[in-house]
Amino acid sequence: MLKGLNITRSNQVWELNITYIPMSHGFMYLFAIIDVYSRYVVGWSLSNTMSAEWCCSVIADAIATHGSRKLSIVTKAVNSLQANMSIY
Repeated sequence: MLKGLNITRSNQVWELNITYIPMSHGFMYLFAIIDVYSRYVVGWSLSNTMSAEWCCSVIADAIATHGSRKLSIVTKAVNSLQANMSIY
């Protein structure tokens, strides 16, 4: 998606990732937003359910805190986001 892009500053590209954390009775979900240039975690949240509203809320909080000027967002699990949360 970003092949050939020269990433030269913070808030240029954020990467989204959802990690499943196994628990004794199910899963918890960790949603993290990482600035690709600085590797700083600009947003994160834990939840016992995975929903589009939850992810959108974390993204909105990160944008409110760190801005969104000329920002690209990429994910490691695009297919998972699309299939599980109807994000297209």
